[in-house]
Amino acid sequence: MLSGAFTAGGTLDIVAKDLHLACDLAREVAAPAHLGLLAHDVLNRAQAQGWGGQGFPIAARILEAMAGAELRAPPIESATVYQGDDPRR
Repeated sequence: MLSGAFTAGGTLDIVAKDLHLACDLAREVAAPAHLGLLAHDVLNRAQAQGWGGQGFPIAARILEAMAGAELRAPPIESATVYQGDDPRR
């Protein structure tokens, strides 16, 4: 996702369906599901954009639109390399 590739093993539609079922179950048993409901809203917005058949990480584009910024990481070759002999240890 941070590379700009929004691929995954499952589609957004399948994840949204499962999350909907989980939120319904939480309601039935009076369990808290605040984060599930927020995530379900994001998935619904992505489905409304016609992205239901794509990998579920495509929903991050909704968050990008809400934030007004792209979620990207620098390429690995320019990222800071881990130092095994870090003196702060």
